[in-house]
Amino acid sequence: MKLLKTDFGKGGRVSLYITSLNDLWHLSHLIDPGDIITAKSTRKVVSDKDQRNKTMGKKTVRISIATDHLSFQRSADVLRVNGTVVSEHKDIPKGAFHTIGITLDSPITFQKKEWRLFQIQRLKEYKDRGSTTILICLLDRETAVFGLLQDTDLTTLSTHKGNVQNKYDPQTMQNSTFYSDVTKALIEYDTRYKTQQIVVAGPAIFKEDFLNVLKQADQSRAKKVTLADAYFVSKEGLKSVISRPEIASVLKSTRLSSDADIVEKFFSYVAKDEKSSYGFSHVVDADKVGAIDVLLLTDGYIHNLREGSAYEPLDLLMLDVERKGGKIHILDSRTTPGERIDGLGGVAAILRFDVND
Repeated sequence: MKLLKTDFGKGGRVSLYITSLNDLWHLSHLIDPGDIITAKSTRKVVSDKDQRNKTMGKKTVRISIATDHLSFQRSADVLRVNGTVVSEHKDIPKGAFHTIGITLDSPITFQKKEWRLFQIQRLKEYKDRGSTTILICLLDRETAVFGLLQDTDLTTLSTHKGNVQNKYDPQTMQNSTFYSDVTKALIEYDTRYKTQQIVVAGPAIFKEDFLNVLKQADQSRAKKVTLADAYFVSKEGLKSVISRPEIASVLKSTRLSSDADIVEKFFSYVAKDEKSSYGFSHVVDADKVGAIDVLLLTDGYIHNLREGSAYEPLDLLMLDVERKGGKIHILDSRTTPGERIDGLGGVAAILRFDVND
């Protein structure tokens, strides 16, 4: 995400450029109902040059809409923002309903009546840290699974099948191209996604054997590799790899690492029965006496409230926490830290001091 222009005053506008798919996830938690979104969009229009033969066509325009609701469609790599048109266009009447699809390599401007502190902090944090991209290759004797980790977004890229060369099986020894095929895929993905780190994980000695093959093919990429143990080579196994202690230093620059740290801190307080609260009603009670230091929320919890038109009480809580000097930290429900907080209802808090429930 590139910040092109920022104005965080009342009615201020922020212009930015989407550079990674993970940017869309962050953006989905920055846009609120009522925000004015300006971006390029395609709209069906009717040509009336010939009244007897009207035709339907598509036209790309820069359009502004007042946001009504939005949805992040991960499978389609698009953030859809729905609302009513507020800008003047010849072919699109003001007040008409329209949907803007925000995708990779899209410039966008959005305007808020009032910028919240956690939104400003999130944008600045993301700008300073950028997006860390890590390629993961999980393999054993006959299967290789590739995944891509961008901050908190873990995506499965592909699965490859084959057989590792076996000295006890001359035919396999002669015909196997498994490691070379996996090496080609790794180099292709590393080039395409411009990854900063590569993790190769697997059981037994397969990861070491593969690394030796990679060193022969591409020494520079082999230097980017960190090895980790893994026991399940599957799409589900990718998630367990990012929890391995061997790659803690690799993950240090990602948001996933900071999410894990803050959730671990919360549960350490829970274990000691101090300075912690969870469940909406208990957290609200803690806020009433100004006890909240960090409010922890999951994106799944927020999404469910918005879909059920029950978001306003949470919005008021967030506003009050900020007014009292507290911080707001939003977690991805697909990650382990997010799952742990979802297990408590999706809302929790680290407190400044103990509160008697």
